[in-house]
Amino acid sequence: LAQVFPRIGAGQAHRSAVMAQMQMGFRLEPFDPAKHNEVGVAHPLKEDALYKMALESREMGNKRFVDGDYDAATAAYTELIMQTRALEKEGDIVWPEDSKKEAFLLRATAYLNLSQCFLKTQQWTHAINTATRAMVGDENPSNPAHDVLPDEKKVKALFRRAQAHRESGSYEKARKDIEEAREKGGAAADLDAELAKIKRAEKGAEKAAKKKLTGFLSGARLGDDEEDARRAKEAAEKALKEANRDPKEIMDNMKQVASGLYVAPGAQPPPPEENPHDIDFEELGAEITRMKVDEPEAFDELKKHIEQHLMSLPKEGEEGDKNAEDGKNSDDDGKNKVEEVAEEGEGATAE
Repeated sequence: LAQVFPRIGAGQAHRSAVMAQMQMGFRLEPFDPAKHNEVGVAHPLKEDALYKMALESREMGNKRFVDGDYDAATAAYTELIMQTRALEKEGDIVWPEDSKKEAFLLRATAYLNLSQCFLKTQQWTHAINTATRAMVGDENPSNPAHDVLPDEKKVKALFRRAQAHRESGSYEKARKDIEEAREKGGAAADLDAELAKIKRAEKGAEKAAKKKLTGFLSGARLGDDEEDARRAKEAAEKALKEANRDPKEIMDNMKQVASGLYVAPGAQPPPPEENPHDIDFEELGAEITRMKVDEPEAFDELKKHIEQHLMSLPKEGEEGDKNAEDGKNSDDDGKNKVEEVAEEGEGATAE
């Protein structure tokens, strides 16, 4: 079990949790020729003891899955995979082509069941990997002889892989899996329903990404968030009063160094409050990179949206000219006017 888990991509924590539920021991039984083979004596696959153990592992995995014990089911299916691998190394089995295909099919079905277990436990990467191995085998490069699943089973593998791709945000890959499943005769109603989920999830992700980028580009501009500006101004006035300084004297020279954060010369800046509009730049960059690779069409649309937003922003000096044309009194506004720092918005788009 410890050897096969890394091959199917399971993490250390998950492997430890599964193995912790197992007990090791031994049991003595009388030799039964019907259940055990004499070493060195040629025999067909169905009479091999290891093959019979693999069938028992399959039944155990199916039972545990029905019971909702997905970790135990994962352990049983994994043991089945180990047993079928060992079968290929036995030299006393008679291996006609149909017997090899039967052994390969048993292993492919185990991978297919594993993908469902990983979907149930929300382990999307493992679900993708095992669904793929169910269709092409677990050798690298793939062995054409292991491509034994009938089309109706491949439809299941593709459907499960599409679900895992959708949950992990790879919408284009999910869409391709659905189309391939459709070509293999998958049920239109099920495929259409999953495709609708993919479209909704993709639309939601695009909307969230646009919101992040729009907030990044405009959230730090003066006046975009009046509530943040109000709170920061009140905090600054309080700090100045405590320092017995003339607010009018200093507030004319205040600078906004971040969204909702102002600094007055000679005064300690107030601690920044938690702002729900703050941007996680590392997460944002990863999201943009993922979208550019996996969803080029969505990336191009988002890029156009950002360019339009940047074009709509007033150029340097235009905002001051507009204020003068509107007849604003610079003497009255001098009390509240702040100097904005240079924004980083135009450097946020990935090319």
